[in-house]
Amino acid sequence: MYLLAAKISAATAVYALCVVLPVNVVGDNLTDEEASANSFSLLSMSNVAPGSATLWVHAVGTLLMTIAAFFFLNGEFTTYTRLRHAYLKMRAPHMRTILLEDVPAEMRGAAQIYIYFNHLYPNSIASVACMQDLRPLRRLLEQRESTLARLERLLLRRARAAPNAAEPTMWTGPALAPCASCERVEAASWLQQRLDALNAAIGVEQSLRLQRLQLMDRRVLREVEAGGYLSSATFRPQAAFAATAQGGGGSDKEATAAYAASIEDYLVRLGGRLGFGDQDERGAESKGGEGEGAPLLDPFALDDSGDSASDGEGVSGCQRLSTELNSSIALDHEVTDDVEGISREERQALLPPAPTPHELRLTGMGPRAFVSFKTFAGATIARQVHHTNKVGRLRAYEAPEPRDVYWQNAHIRRATRLRRRVLVDAFLAVLYVFWVVPVTGLYLVFSTEALSAHSALLRDSCARDGWLCTALDSVQPVMLLALMNALPPLIRALGVAEGSAAESWNQKVALSRYFYFQVINVFLVTTIAGTVFDTLSLIVDSPSKALTLLGESLPKMCGFFCEYVLIKMLSGLWIELSRLFSLLQHCALVCVWPMATRRDRRAVVAGMRRYDDPGWFNYPKYLAQDLLVVVVTFTFACINPFILVVSIPYYLAAHLTYKHQMLYVYEPVYETGGTFFPKVFRRFIFAIFTAQATMAGVLILKTAYYQAAAVVLLMVATWAFKSQQRGYFEPVSNALPLEVATVLDMESEVPREGPLLDEMSNPYMQPELTAKAVVQPEPQ
Repeated sequence: MYLLAAKISAATAVYALCVVLPVNVVGDNLTDEEASANSFSLLSMSNVAPGSATLWVHAVGTLLMTIAAFFFLNGEFTTYTRLRHAYLKMRAPHMRTILLEDVPAEMRGAAQIYIYFNHLYPNSIASVACMQDLRPLRRLLEQRESTLARLERLLLRRARAAPNAAEPTMWTGPALAPCASCERVEAASWLQQRLDALNAAIGVEQSLRLQRLQLMDRRVLREVEAGGYLSSATFRPQAAFAATAQGGGGSDKEATAAYAASIEDYLVRLGGRLGFGDQDERGAESKGGEGEGAPLLDPFALDDSGDSASDGEGVSGCQRLSTELNSSIALDHEVTDDVEGISREERQALLPPAPTPHELRLTGMGPRAFVSFKTFAGATIARQVHHTNKVGRLRAYEAPEPRDVYWQNAHIRRATRLRRRVLVDAFLAVLYVFWVVPVTGLYLVFSTEALSAHSALLRDSCARDGWLCTALDSVQPVMLLALMNALPPLIRALGVAEGSAAESWNQKVALSRYFYFQVINVFLVTTIAGTVFDTLSLIVDSPSKALTLLGESLPKMCGFFCEYVLIKMLSGLWIELSRLFSLLQHCALVCVWPMATRRDRRAVVAGMRRYDDPGWFNYPKYLAQDLLVVVVTFTFACINPFILVVSIPYYLAAHLTYKHQMLYVYEPVYETGGTFFPKVFRRFIFAIFTAQATMAGVLILKTAYYQAAAVVLLMVATWAFKSQQRGYFEPVSNALPLEVATVLDMESEVPREGPLLDEMSNPYMQPELTAKAVVQPEPQ
């Protein structure tokens, strides 16, 4: 991004500094008082007389800047597409995986989704990973993590204590209970017992979740064998294909048997991957023999609302399946093996009651699933087509990396996400409008006068010592800087609460939100008026003067924005290289968090990390702030070209700084293959629009109407360029071309059977299910 901005600015600077700047200087429109009040005005268009023919110089400069932007943006998009295809050719499992959003409740099972997609993509599905609502299991894991941290601190303290020191004790009991109900016990023994109980509970919860998945899949297999799924006309072509693939003759019975065999092979692999053997499957199947003749719901038979269609007796197939599964789980709701020395009776006591049909259907499975393909071609097609005629159902996206996924949001439904998004957008809109309120509050509370007024001693000390007064003067900007730096984490946290599926998805949304905040509260409000309300009132009173408002205000603000860019270059980049904020976070973390054990030193508390744990690069924060610099540079490039003298060195310095930080300091938490670039491209187009609109406003004020009309035509051309580039490049770069994917499949000779299934599916098993059932304190 920085080199792109530098190239566009450098190409513009050749004309702007050699032609536009001398024209501005030789103009004689400003009085001596105006020139002495703002020396930057002598270098801007303010010094050019209204109606002057030299104003064509500025219109031509805007044209040349637009042409340079078009040329370099087109070249950058071409390079991005080439690099994007190289990324999509990688052999990583997520390259052949899609993320399904809004899976209907009746299809939330590995076997159901496998059958559905195996019908659409014959012999191309490697595995399916359905997301479950694992909040109870996640709470148990969090409690175990907390107990482990306390126990490790206690054991370390006991190891460092004197040999004859007394054993540490602690109070137990409800936090709000009277003291009479509390009991003082030996701390290490009590925490170890609690850890053992949590280990047992986690093992039982994991086993129960996996057994539920397997029971549902085995039921589907029995329905396939009985012809329940293949009875509908939708599945008969798939049955015939299965028979042909197996070399069978073609009878319906043979086709059904062949198709059932392929499903059974997948389920056997699935059972082995989840930790169950054939003996467990046969035992679960033998115990759940009731109701085997009832046909399972056809997953294609959905009404418009997404609910299951009922059968002839008024009971939906999914309800019947839930009833049968509930009876099977009720019979099978016992523990059949021991885990790490914990007896069967102890584990049985921890089992929750058998779920009801409603709980099994609605609260057990989430609306998201990952489908892994054996071929690049299958995944490429699946990412770009609509799989069902039901609006908003089974939407397919490129799957994020497993480490990129927000597993805690797997259970959130579409309606919940929409409600949360409306609330988040409304909150941010209010925050953007009323941002002046907390800023003004900080000015009032942390100003030197306000701090001195609270203490007579401090006031007298300031009167005697100048250094103390200087230190008090720095409190206010430090607090304002802290407030500004608190906004990006807040926007990111709101995205997590909104229900975003992945960290990269959330950061792309956060980039847009923080960029709009920068434009509104730093660029427009600072330039036109003091608050958003003042700016809106001026535009509402005179809508036709929206362009002239920019034209009147911006030429006067070049000095302010030059200082803004210089401060970012001379102090902001130095702070980034030295990681001063990380050092301050480390000091604050040491003050509030123990650093005794390894687990404590790895902890991230309220976003604060140790200095030697840099974490990930904050793309939304840095990109949004520097994209504002791009908007400022393009806007002033032909109004006051002196901004280019400051901004071009900043782009080069920022490029070197962040390149070093990303290569040697920050640790990536995800890889998207450059999907941030289309958003950056649109922000560059926004910067060009802003520059053109401002130039048109200035020319109108200078009564240069022909020049202004030419700039308005440039705005139309910019809109056409944006539409052409997005329509030309984005569809090609979003997914691998089918011809390339087919060639890759031919070259790679991916095996249709064997270990590939496990390799493709294991990464997308929820971490709560793959966590160790039994853990003990780490040696220190």
